[in-house]
Amino acid sequence: MIRLATLHDIPDLLLLLEEIRKHHQTVRPDLFRADGGKFDAKELELLLYNPNKPIYVYTDDHDKVLGHLFLQFKVSESPVRIPRKV
Repeated sequence: MIRLATLHDIPDLLLLLEEIRKHHQTVRPDLFRADGGKFDAKELELLLYNPNKPIYVYTDDHDKVLGHLFLQFKVSESPVRIPRKV
């Protein structure tokens, strides 16, 4: 099932983000630090309340988070095009 993330999902999101960070750091240690993380629990909580930055999760039949998708909606502006939400 794909659904919007909730506060309940933050621990699973943190685990997935850490798994991704470790992979990136292993493959490209020249670009990624061995410590730290992209978001902490408080930052994720704030994102959950931001309608312009929704987080979706993919879950199994027991509501275990298996994957995530972070989105950011913004207005695309160009001197030759009408502004539009992307």
